[in-house]
Amino acid sequence: MTAQEIADAVSIDMRRLISNTDPDLSVILGWIDRVHKQVLHSSVYAAFNIAQITVSTVANTASYTLPSNVRRIRTVYNRTLSQLILPLEPTAEPATAMEHATPAIGGPQAPDAKILSIRVHGPYPLYYQRVGSQLILFPHPRLSNNQIEVTYEKTVPTITSASTVLTVPDDGKDVMVAGVNALVALYLKRNDEAQQWYAMYQKLLSGETQA
Repeated sequence: MTAQEIADAVSIDMRRLISNTDPDLSVILGWIDRVHKQVLHSSVYAAFNIAQITVSTVANTASYTLPSNVRRIRTVYNRTLSQLILPLEPTAEPATAMEHATPAIGGPQAPDAKILSIRVHGPYPLYYQRVGSQLILFPHPRLSNNQIEVTYEKTVPTITSASTVLTVPDDGKDVMVAGVNALVALYLKRNDEAQQWYAMYQKLLSGETQA
């Protein structure tokens, strides 16, 4: 399914009030790009934007380079040990000033005391952190050849050409068209129509089918 196919359908639905050729097409492509990204980030079609790589650990090496198209890490899994590696951030978040305050005598322990007492040790990584394009493992692996599977959400390339093939499959044409129609109707100041298309778009995002 190409961007041009979406533009063609939108033009028909909008009763040719907006054209599927330039100069209108250039404007429609911007809307198609916005909807395409949203559909891939927050709908039943998000799975089409998920990828996985396998990193083989090197002894005493904590940092590993990620692909350039990683938008967000979803899971990190040690396939060799059948063990999930957890994100470090929830464990090491900075505590608030109140949490750092010394508790009253006989009062409960400060909320961050347990976190501060955690010691990460052992021969296998238990936590990970993403720093830019690097995956950092904690503690650093002491052994080589542990197979670490990183499942991640990809960045969605910007659509700049009508011939661009969308990541959303043909089955998702309805949701793409509904989303773009909502934006076009709003642009044409057909507010009631825009609301109707937007309501349909939200239903299709959640996986509902058209009646």
